[in-house]
Amino acid sequence: VVSMRGRHGRKIFLQCTVVLQKCSYHVVFTDFNDLPFPYRIENHSRVCVEYRQTESPCSMAQLDPGSWVGYHWDEPALKPHALDFQVTGGEKQTVKITPKPYTHLTALVYENAVYLTLVDTWEGGAPVMKDMPITHLDNSAFRSVRVDERLAQSSSRLVLDVPQGHQVLIKQYNPHSITQLWQVTATGQLMHFKTKLYLDIPGRAPNPGTYASLTLKELDDKRHITQTWTFQDNGHLTCLIPNMAVSVRNGLFHDGSDAVLDMMSKSPPQIKSHKRRPGVGAVLIKTALDGPTVVVKLVDAHEGERAVYRSSGSEVNKPPPTPFQLQVKMLGGIGLSVMNHVPEEILYLSLGGLALDIEKAGDKLTVVFDLAMLQADNQCREALVPVVLYPCTTTLADSACHVRVVREVRGDGKLVVYPEIQAFLADFSTQVDEVLLLKLIQFFEIANDAQKKANRTKPETEFKLTN
Repeated sequence: VVSMRGRHGRKIFLQCTVVLQKCSYHVVFTDFNDLPFPYRIENHSRVCVEYRQTESPCSMAQLDPGSWVGYHWDEPALKPHALDFQVTGGEKQTVKITPKPYTHLTALVYENAVYLTLVDTWEGGAPVMKDMPITHLDNSAFRSVRVDERLAQSSSRLVLDVPQGHQVLIKQYNPHSITQLWQVTATGQLMHFKTKLYLDIPGRAPNPGTYASLTLKELDDKRHITQTWTFQDNGHLTCLIPNMAVSVRNGLFHDGSDAVLDMMSKSPPQIKSHKRRPGVGAVLIKTALDGPTVVVKLVDAHEGERAVYRSSGSEVNKPPPTPFQLQVKMLGGIGLSVMNHVPEEILYLSLGGLALDIEKAGDKLTVVFDLAMLQADNQCREALVPVVLYPCTTTLADSACHVRVVREVRGDGKLVVYPEIQAFLADFSTQVDEVLLLKLIQFFEIANDAQKKANRTKPETEFKLTN
């Protein structure tokens, strides 16, 4: 496999074959469309992840949430083979990729700031990332469009902002402004993402019937009452001062209004925190094997692995194949008698608990065969050993034979992969007396075949001389 970069850094995969014909070597390059990728990176998380080969001069490539992309090393000579992963604004982690699957390699940690939104002004909902199915990123160049950028279309969406100085204002939502981001600490404080100062009021608690402006201050244990905030069940943002909540001066909801701490009796607006990016701030990196492909999975730490949907490729416009399932169960089993030419019954086979399950879903075919009991009885007269073959297990739950085969068709039907083949055979005991053995040999005509082979001779070559 040859991996190259085209325009805009897009990946191009080619299959290279070297053929020796007579005294010349032929190097043949063909498309790689119908073959499985050596590596596949799946992003099961809800955030964009950047990746590239460690110490490679290539720039970081971006993998959107709910998408996967085929991969091969840009620089095969750079060893050990490893990948650098990074969530935008988070730490970079280097992962060594090997064919051996691991349950957990490492985790990507990123800061997940929040917006303090006025719920009533968000007609289309809060800025949260929606679920996206797994789709295929083809070789064409693409530019990711972030979900929060698409949400910045309505002028009525308002959030708490500190555009300059320390005064907190009500401003229009801007996904590119860092002054609108906050962090909720473990002890209940609201820290401004840019200034690293904490939400507070200028002085002490306001007098009854009055309000106080919101501002930013250094963390101070003496101001614990006005620096500890709680998001109430009714949607109000309150500090430890009773009967007071965050509101808007004079109740005017427009861009540039002052954010204040006012009485609860004045019906303050609902304020909720919404994450800038979905997820919990940690993405686990795992590896698995899918036939000949090494799969690198990026999974959210709390949600776990989501379902991987079909990739959007050349088959996306084709109608999905009709699922098919066939189940055959013969609980009573079947019996087979072996008769010789006399005629005389010499052997009886009992097969009990037969079950066959064939299921076809898409390009995946699963065949499962179970045999609960297998026994062979000697039917000869005056037999010394009445039972010839029987399983050693004594419990009914044990199967005498179990076979499971999974078959998948990929690459427009040009590649067949068997990701799973299982075969189980229980322990059996066998005893055969000389009378039955002789009759079995006669039945299969082993002696007759041997006699025929011994009598065969090569035809003599005759030479006839004529004058």
